[in-house]
This record gives sequence, structure tokens and C-alpha cells, in this order.
Amino acid sequence: MKKTYHLILLLLTFQFSFSQFYIVKDEDGFVNVREENSLHSKIIAKLNNGEIVHSYEESFENKGHWLGIDFDFTKNDFKTGYVYRDRLISIDQYERIPMVKKGNEIVLKNKNIEIRITEKKFQKRNHTFTFHQEYKDIITKIDYQDYYGTDGYLPKTEYSAIEVTMSGKTISLPKEALKNLFEPNSFITTAHYDQENDILYIDSLNSDGAGSYEVLWVIEKGKFKKRLIFSGC
Repeated sequence: MKKTYHLILLLLTFQFSFSQFYIVKDEDGFVNVREENSLHSKIIAKLNNGEIVHSYEESFENKGHWLGIDFDFTKNDFKTGYVYRDRLISIDQYERIPMVKKGNEIVLKNKNIEIRITEKKFQKRNHTFTFHQEYKDIITKIDYQDYYGTDGYLPKTEYSAIEVTMSGKTISLPKEALKNLFEPNSFITTAHYDQENDILYIDSLNSDGAGSYEVLWVIEKGKFKKRLIFSGC
């Protein structure tokens, strides 16, 4: 069991190192997304400054000036295309909030920001399940919604709470920010702070070894703004 756990951790950590969220930042105020990695390719979307996209930095599709991206995240889906990489800023370029505690509670902290993440055991009795019509042991929805973290099987853990303290003010991420996110790996969570725009990004790659997903929470000016989920990991 220990060997399996360490193998999953190694694979997720390797994957996490290449999986990135980026912010659109172009002097024109927007960036064109093209169908292929060529200026002659069809423009399939325009993304405004401040919008967030996802990419694998070392993907074989990322060549030269072009970066293959995932964007327009909706439910369990997203679109793909190509943009010039110098029109994007990696979230990793912002100030990193170091992790100072691991265990039952994960704490990331610097002199101005503190993030506390707790998990809890998944309680089957607190949830409603929808099963596959043909394969009766495969869960297709939990609480009537798509879910993340397992490949059709009963989760073991879920988020209990994420609390963020900034400038002496503490906020708890709402239930909507944590719902249907299972098998969290809080010990490899990262956080970065864009001081100029007062935006905090919390990023975690989660899985039980299958059904992996990456979630990004955005806290802007001390208020929870949104979450993005990339489930093609």
C-alpha cells in the first residue's frame, strides 16, 4: 500500500510540475486563439486580459512561440487552441506563498497571507448517488452533479474547509467552491499572490490515482471570485 501511495504521489508531482495556469496579458487588451499553431490558422476565440487558461508547458504540442492551451472551462469540458506564449503570464511568476505545515491541517503562510486547508473523510450517508445504467457499481453523479477525483468509484476524502487570512481579515471559501471535489492532495497545493492586482491564486492537483483534476481558486481583493477545474490531467 505504501509503495502504491508513493507512486501516485510521484506521478502527480511530476504532472503538477508541467501543468500550468496562465493569465492573458496583451498590450492590445486581448489575445487571438487559433485553431493551429500558425498565424494563417483560423481564429476560434478572443480572450480578454485577465482571463485564465491552462497548458502543459512541456507538451509536444508546444513549439517555438506557440503554446497549446485549454480555455473556456464549463462543467467537465473545455476548448483547445493555440496562442503566442509571450501573450501569457504563468501564475507561477507571482509571489509564492510557502507551505509551513503539513499534516491534518495544511498551512501556507507569509507575513501578510495565511491559507489553512483541512480535509475530512467522505461520509457516504451525507450524499446521493446516481449509478451507471449498465455497470451498477459505477457512480456517474454525486448529489446529482458531475464530480472529480475518482474514476466512478466511492471517494474516500473531501475538502472540509479552506480559510484565507489577508490583511487581518479571514474568509472561508463557500461550499460552492469546494463541492464535488474529492480525493484532495492538499500537501502539494501551491499558492501565488499578484500584489499589483490584489489577487490570490490557490492551485491543487488532486486524484486517487485515477480521475485526476487540477483546481484553481481565485480570491480577488479579499473575496472569493471563482474556481476553475481542468479535468484532462
